[in-house]
Amino acid sequence: MKKIYIAFLQTQFKTGKTIRFLTHNKYNHVCISFEPSTKEMYSYARYNYHEPFMAGFGIEYTDRYYVAEEMTCIKLCEYPVDDAHYERIKEAVGYYKQNIDKTRYNFFDIIMYPFQKHVNLMLAHTCISFVLELLERNDVHTIGQLEKSLPSDSVIFEGRLDEFENFSPSHGLTDFYEKRSRRVVVGASVLALGGLVASVFKEFMATVMLAM
Repeated sequence: MKKIYIAFLQTQFKTGKTIRFLTHNKYNHVCISFEPSTKEMYSYARYNYHEPFMAGFGIEYTDRYYVAEEMTCIKLCEYPVDDAHYERIKEAVGYYKQNIDKTRYNFFDIIMYPFQKHVNLMLAHTCISFVLELLERNDVHTIGQLEKSLPSDSVIFEGRLDEFENFSPSHGLTDFYEKRSRRVVVGASVLALGGLVASVFKEFMATVMLAM
């Protein structure tokens, strides 16, 4: 048996606060790691604070969610998997890394979130659907359900992120808070959403063809 690590985060962004208000969950974001630290974690999230539609798979550097002026909370849990499952997770993360430019945030999945349903699209996820895919779990659907499904003795730490003993401040290759011109942001967002819509249409047509 081996262990992977699941991190539940209470981010202090407006979107995070809105998600917590609507879901009544303490945490609004989840990611996965192979080490019990915050040095390198994986999930689906926005790439830039000011560009919510530019999002996809990425390494969860702490500059994405750590805000020194506000309290960011984390709950880190260990999750045992057998050796074969561990290798599948490693292989899947490697695949997402190699295809990072093709990944997209699945905004359609957010629409279905209140109904506990998922819109399955190739390389398109939300943070929770990505983690559930790696865990090979289909018995839970939401961040709150996943958190509650883990035994209490799986918790390594719960509290302020900056008080976590294994907190490893790190920064991405680009400035998470960089502001680009509105024209560039709008153009990039339209392309990202257009790509997501195209993925939905492609999946729909594939389903129709199989049914014929």
